[in-house]
Amino acid sequence: MDMFTDKLAQKLAAQEIISANSAADAEQINRLKNQIAEYDECLHRLRGLIEEGTEQLRSSKANGADVDRLVEEGIAKIRAMQQDTAALEEFVDRLEQRIDKINSGIDDNMHRECVKVYRNVQAVVAEGNEKDLKLMEQLTGDVKNGNKKTNLILGVSVGADHFSGKPCAPADCNVLIFLRRRYMSKQLWKPGNMLYPLPVVMVSVADKNGKANIITIAWAGTVCTNPPMVSISVRPERYSYRILKETGEFVINLTTRELAYATDYCGVKSGRDTDKFADMHLTALPADQVKAPLIGESPVNLECRVKEVLPLGSHDMFLAEVVAVHADEKYMDENHKFHLEKAEPIVYSHGAYLACGEQLGTFGFSVKK
Repeated sequence: MDMFTDKLAQKLAAQEIISANSAADAEQINRLKNQIAEYDECLHRLRGLIEEGTEQLRSSKANGADVDRLVEEGIAKIRAMQQDTAALEEFVDRLEQRIDKINSGIDDNMHRECVKVYRNVQAVVAEGNEKDLKLMEQLTGDVKNGNKKTNLILGVSVGADHFSGKPCAPADCNVLIFLRRRYMSKQLWKPGNMLYPLPVVMVSVADKNGKANIITIAWAGTVCTNPPMVSISVRPERYSYRILKETGEFVINLTTRELAYATDYCGVKSGRDTDKFADMHLTALPADQVKAPLIGESPVNLECRVKEVLPLGSHDMFLAEVVAVHADEKYMDENHKFHLEKAEPIVYSHGAYLACGEQLGTFGFSVKK
């Protein structure tokens, strides 16, 4: 280390001679000299510490009592530190208790403020309800008294129970909009398929080699009475799509509570990988007009022949004529009336299979006397 500082000093001396005319260089050289002096002083103290430590080590080895004393001093310091830790923990506990008291006070204040706000809101709502009630009473009175303007606002035809459909003035329409929003709250959603519930059916097909498959479809419906026509919509990537395009024939099989499991299975499994008739223990019966089989466990089977295919987007719609219908005799009564409700048909709504409920009426019951 001394040799290093000596060489550094010599280099600095040479640099000082070369740069004697530069005030900035001279200042830098002075700083480096001061640093060298500080390094020398540090080295000197380090040597002293090493010598002192060496001497203490020799003395400790010579006298075991000094070692014991040092150990006892260390233990005493540790105990003191433990006491300090305990005191610190006690202080933290007191501090937490104080914080809890402060928070409790804050919660009480917040509760009182919330009560005030709630009461204010109640007052505003009560005032609004009172205004709405008065407006409704006024409009009701106007209707009873034959006020034509009010009748137009509400869309009610005087002397009748149906809507007139007559246009109203902008100011009057604002009243109508207010009433509808106040008493008929609606959310505006983006366009989508919200026509639920839907009949969920199992469509059976067979390719030219006679291999049968089943596809579950909810996008199905009646489109015409004479001639009887139906439609099913199928994605082009489905396995049965190719069979439908090649053969132009299929059978719609209505589903029931007992067929719910098979209905779902035939909608999520692909006919490329499995035989759904065998997997679900379903009976394939020969049809009368088409080559596609009937599902024997279904209460109603509609044999269909494709008339037109309409590419619509995500799905292609197959418009088909119903060429034969099969109904299970066990749902016939003594008067040969078919009771489909006894088969417990199911419907599809937003990803769920639902059983049909109680009968609410029959066609035309609203006008019967």
